[in-house]
Amino acid sequence: MKVSISQKDCSKQIESSSLKPVLKKLVLTMAFLNLLFYCLSLFWGFDLKTFLGFVIGFIYVNVCYVYVAHTVERAVDMTEKRAKRTMIVCYAVRYAGLFLLSFLAMEFKIFNVIGIVIPQFYPRMAFGLMALRERKTFRKD
Repeated sequence: MKVSISQKDCSKQIESSSLKPVLKKLVLTMAFLNLLFYCLSLFWGFDLKTFLGFVIGFIYVNVCYVYVAHTVERAVDMTEKRAKRTMIVCYAVRYAGLFLLSFLAMEFKIFNVIGIVIPQFYPRMAFGLMALRERKTFRKD
C-alpha cells in the first residue's frame, strides 16, 4: 500500500491541526532561545560557521517538531500496534537526520556541529518556559 502525500495536503493538515497554537508558541520561544544561545556563543568570537550551525539546527528542530505533531495526530486514529510502529519510524527518521547533519558538519566543516546539537534541547526548555509563563500562581506573585 503506497501512500502519497502532496505538499498541498500536508500544509492543509498543518493549518487545520489542533496543535498549531502550541507549535506557534513553541517556535517563537525556541527562536528566542536560539538568539540567546547564539549571543552567548559570541563571547568566544564571531564565526560564520557557528552562525550557520545555529541557523541550520534551528530550522531542523522546527521541521522535526512539525513532523512529530503531524505524526502524533495521524497515530491517534491508528491501532495501538500501528501507532507504535509509526512513532518509532518518526523518531528513527528524526535521529537519522540529526546524525546526518552532524556527520556533514564534522566531515566538511562548513558549519559548526555545536550549532546543530544545542537547538535539539530547545523544545524541552521552551515547554518549561511556556509552562512557567502559563502558571496562574506565577502570575499572582
